[in-house]
Amino acid sequence: MTVQQNATAMQEDYDKKWPSECYFTSSSAESPAYAGSGFTAVRVQAVAAPSSGDQAPPSATTGLVLFPSATEASALFTASSKAWAACADRQFSVPQEKPDDPEQRFQTKALTNANGVLSLTLTGTISGPGINITMTCQRALTARNNVAIDISTCGKDPGDTAVTIANQIGGKVEKQ
Repeated sequence: MTVQQNATAMQEDYDKKWPSECYFTSSSAESPAYAGSGFTAVRVQAVAAPSSGDQAPPSATTGLVLFPSATEASALFTASSKAWAACADRQFSVPQEKPDDPEQRFQTKALTNANGVLSLTLTGTISGPGINITMTCQRALTARNNVAIDISTCGKDPGDTAVTIANQIGGKVEKQ
């Protein structure tokens, strides 16, 4: 995998045609998910493998969001658990702007909250003239001390990789 992005700002690459309650599913550290939360800094890194055919390449995006205290980070986690529930266990399509735009269909699985880590899996297909991509992504969010750890992993079958990464980073944050 190679680094695709290093950023120190909230992400604005969510698809604004998605249902607003599902913006967070598109990637880590998306600005609408943190609006009004009081965060003071953010660091985002995205890595990906080369593309291969009709499968989305394996990728991971890590967002570390700093808050003034553990209280604010915990409040973000609590608010996110409610917000993420609004997009769990559902299907949605992205409206096409032009007739030849690819069709985009997505399905989310159940929201889980295990050991202080929220997670949700999203499966999507993008198909149209010259394109046919299937992908599965796992989103994970946890708060440790005054840091929100916001992870997205995608690929053919990412399993629990986002949860694993969130817990690994969380273990390091807790030692600080």
